[in-house]
Amino acid sequence: MTDPEAPREPPKRMHIEFLAAAAYDGIVTRERMEEHWRLLRGPDARLDDELFDKAVALARILNTPASKKIDMASKRGVAKAQASRDPALWHQATMAALAYRGDKHGFLPWVLQQAETDRATAGWIFLWAEGSRYLRGETDFLLDHISSENMVALFDAVCERSEGMGFANDALGLDPGFEAERLNCLAVIANGQLAPGIVAPKALLERPFDPPRQDDRFRMDDGIILCA
Repeated sequence: MTDPEAPREPPKRMHIEFLAAAAYDGIVTRERMEEHWRLLRGPDARLDDELFDKAVALARILNTPASKKIDMASKRGVAKAQASRDPALWHQATMAALAYRGDKHGFLPWVLQQAETDRATAGWIFLWAEGSRYLRGETDFLLDHISSENMVALFDAVCERSEGMGFANDALGLDPGFEAERLNCLAVIANGQLAPGIVAPKALLERPFDPPRQDDRFRMDDGIILCA
């Protein structure tokens, strides 16, 4: 049984914030964070890689001017991303919204309606969320930042875009790790497992994606987009 009088362990977020404060003028070093960690935990404490990585991400966010940050959880951040008319930034914003920050301001349906949106952006949405399950008619998707109902609506929108407007831009590429899910989707279609009423996104899936293009103008830390 836990001793109610024993000192409570600080939440991990407090540890991360304490370590992030070790960054000075944007300079983050393992040595400096190790020093901060020993001040907090004792002279023999060792800083594990997970805490270090999270603290580095937070330190970068804290040391980036507000004008250079985009938070897709905020209405202002969404408006800034939309106004850029930059498909590469939209790609980052899509990942940030779906995987980290949520989409309460409707960026994801919006981006799928833009003519400039890259094929890789729609591909990331469809493959990251396991579109092969959607193609088989499944409707439950246990994702942290979007409901199953809204995820199914996004799958529908991707299919509509694929077989309607299509994709004039196909330059950004995807991580090779998505290829297995692309092949899973094609197998569902080829094996006659496509659920009734679903339109297969053939234009999206028919060919592999190129490797991702390096773009040093953006990076994402803890779901916040940092612009160079």
